[in-house]
Amino acid sequence: MTDISRLGRPTPRYNDPLPEGGELIFECRIIGHPKPPKSQREEGAGSRQWREVTKAQLIIFKNRQLIAPIDEPVIVEAIFLLPVPRHPKFSLPATGDYLNDLCHSLGGSLQKTGVLKDQTRITTWIAKKRYLNRHDVIPPLPGAQLKIYKDKQ
Repeated sequence: MTDISRLGRPTPRYNDPLPEGGELIFECRIIGHPKPPKSQREEGAGSRQWREVTKAQLIIFKNRQLIAPIDEPVIVEAIFLLPVPRHPKFSLPATGDYLNDLCHSLGGSLQKTGVLKDQTRITTWIAKKRYLNRHDVIPPLPGAQLKIYKDKQ
């Protein structure tokens, strides 16, 4: 028998332990509907809006937390919080946008806003797609939870 209490909206885990050897150097919550471009040449209205919203919010957080762009190897932890569809096929967002496309889009924004000197500084991605659980996040809006750690091997 299936435990129905776990179906529907899994809880995003924000209290995961720090990545091995990592020191937290940047953290932010981006509010907006995560939508990567369809291809490198083609960008829809949703992905353009996500890119602009991401850039604007990253600039605000960068100005509060950083003096200069991060220019060292880093671990990027990103949890993309997606709205729950009317009739979800799975309890996790296993359909829709590819996780690697979301990460690529976010990495480009981190570089363009000056949070990272270059997105090649990202040595490790820890990325998750989760449905938005309105009881876990304040404000209860779709977006991304982002943490950047120093990578020390």
